[in-house]
Amino acid sequence: MRTEICDPDQICCNPGQNGKIETPENLQRKIKEIRLLDISNVEEITAYLSILNSENNRIHLAGFPKTIEEVREKSADPSDHILIGINGVNEVIATATVDDASPKEADNFINRLAVREDLQRTTPRPEGDKSKGVGRQMLEGVLEWGFTTSQADGRERRAMHLAIAMFIPKWEAMYNLATHTGFISGAIWPNNFIKEDGSTVDMVRLYILREWWERNVIEGTYAITD
Repeated sequence: MRTEICDPDQICCNPGQNGKIETPENLQRKIKEIRLLDISNVEEITAYLSILNSENNRIHLAGFPKTIEEVREKSADPSDHILIGINGVNEVIATATVDDASPKEADNFINRLAVREDLQRTTPRPEGDKSKGVGRQMLEGVLEWGFTTSQADGRERRAMHLAIAMFIPKWEAMYNLATHTGFISGAIWPNNFIKEDGSTVDMVRLYILREWWERNVIEGTYAITD
């Protein structure tokens, strides 16, 4: 039986399906699982911290943990859910945190969404390329996790929010990623992000309601590209 090799931009559902196998590059870029960080696994925490602290990512983030002890302290709060994306070769390649809404509020936030630096898109997408980047895969997976699990207090999540600092390099790319995944722009928060030098910049807030996400999944109305 002849075995074919997947097109470099094609992702098969399972290795070997339809007589095709994954290329090493696709296995590295394809998220196969999104789950909670194992705080007992030092290697996993180290990979998580490496992503947050990389040069391209840390400028986008505020107040993120920088040591194993800080990660474990944050994980002790049941309303903070640290998620990781695992690829086809069992590497941690993306991160995000889902923060539960406070009592009498419904604004669950997705924070610290980050992709391993070597897997970030650095060149324009080739014409006709409909593959999903790691960031798009992670954001879609985080939404699924958030809307199919409950908060620590037992409530369902009715909406998910994102906030993007408007001074960071290529912040528009993150904005486009969110809107292509079903988020809409909600408001501009003036002087809401505090930079390392103490100055403040504006942030844009986006959100998606549970019913919109359900419709997107059922009807397949997600935008094709990120």
